[in-house]
Amino acid sequence: LRRAAQSVVLNIAEARGSDAGNARARFATACGSAKEVRAALHVAMDWGYLDSTMGALLEQRLDTVCAITWSLAHRR
Repeated sequence: LRRAAQSVVLNIAEARGSDAGNARARFATACGSAKEVRAALHVAMDWGYLDSTMGALLEQRLDTVCAITWSLAHRR
């Protein structure tokens, strides 16, 4: 979970300093890492490490992150 969450942040930061083609790739990678965070949240909830209320809140925030990174990766 931590590694995937760090990957989201680090890929967004790397994209900010890249040319357009590399930036798109980094934003796409950040989007994929956000999906990995979502999967890890589901595992954490299934195993009882995270309650469903907090999990739902975090998933809503991930929806926003995924939407933003996807739109940045597919910007023309």
